[in-house]
Amino acid sequence: MKQVMVLISLVSRFWQSVMSRRTKEVALLKEGGSLGFSIIGGTDHSCTPFGAKEPGIFISHVVPGGIAAKSGKLRMGDRILQVNGEDITKLSHQEAVMLLLKHKDEIRLTVQHDPLPEGFQ
Repeated sequence: MKQVMVLISLVSRFWQSVMSRRTKEVALLKEGGSLGFSIIGGTDHSCTPFGAKEPGIFISHVVPGGIAAKSGKLRMGDRILQVNGEDITKLSHQEAVMLLLKHKDEIRLTVQHDPLPEGFQ
């Protein structure tokens, strides 16, 4: 019985962790210029200080006054999961950059708000 209670507790904590990571879709109109953010990470690049336990591609900087900042929906540390429905979690840094640059007018990002590392909050 005690083992069952421990297992239930572990599953509960895991589920709370998963639910606390919010994913959302963000649409940005490029207007012929930059998206207004920089990325870090990829299968071939470090993503430090983000993604310490699970590497990926992250927004490392949001340009003040840029398209991303004006949307109010993106922040430093967001994990980018998809670009226009295409999974980018297993792409190299350069492949992710090229995919972000490929789309001319509107871009839809699926992002996950990971908790920020200590010192970034």
